Amino acid sequence: MSAPPAQRPLRLLHLEDSVFDHELMLAHLARGGVAVHSQRVDTEAEFCAALREDWDAIVSDYNLPGYSGLAALD
Repeated sequence: MSAPPAQRPLRLLHLEDSVFDHELMLAHLARGGVAVHSQRVDTEAEFCAALREDWDAIVSDYNLPGYSGLAALD
């Protein structure tokens, strides 16, 4: 019997201005056994550009300098 195919990593876009908070989130996901391919963005322009790619999930900080998670949701 062959081994099951490897699952592809979760493609995660993270709208976050803190590198520390981004790394903390990745550490928690890794601890939970979740393989992740992530990209951190911290401006509206970077966020909009990143939306051109396919993501499995988007995680956003609520308050960002000059932008917000609610504005990103809109």
